[in-house]
Amino acid sequence: MPISSFPQGDGLTSVFGALELRVLEALWQQHGDVSVRDLCTHFPSAAYTTLMTTLDRLYRKGFLNRVKVGRAFAYRPRYRREELASGIAASALTSLLNEQSVRPVLSFLSRKSVDGMRTCSTSSLI
Repeated sequence: MPISSFPQGDGLTSVFGALELRVLEALWQQHGDVSVRDLCTHFPSAAYTTLMTTLDRLYRKGFLNRVKVGRAFAYRPRYRREELASGIAASALTSLLNEQSVRPVLSFLSRKSVDGMRTCSTSSLI
C-alpha cells in the first residue's frame, strides 16, 4: 500500500468515532467542567442521551475526568489535544516495534534531523 493511501492528520480519527472526536473538540474549546446540557448547544441535532452516552464512554475509556454536580456529571478532557495525539502516535510506534528493534530506532530518533531540529522526544517512547 502506498504511503499516500494512509490517513493523514494526527491519528485521532483512527482512534475515535466522528461524534467522539467532535465532543472532544468541543470540550477542548471550553474552560472548566462541562455538563451534557452545556454541550447540547454545540450539537443541536444530537439527542441529550446520545451526548450523555458519548461522554460516559469517553470517561470509561480514560479520556475524560468527571465530577458529580448535583444530580448530573460535569466533564473535562484528561489530556490536551497535543498530548493525546502524541500518546496515540507513541503507542502505535511502540506496538510496531519489537524489543530488538527499539534501540536502533531510538538512536535514530534522538539524532538531529537534516534541518537541525530534533525529530521527537525519545523519553516518551521508552
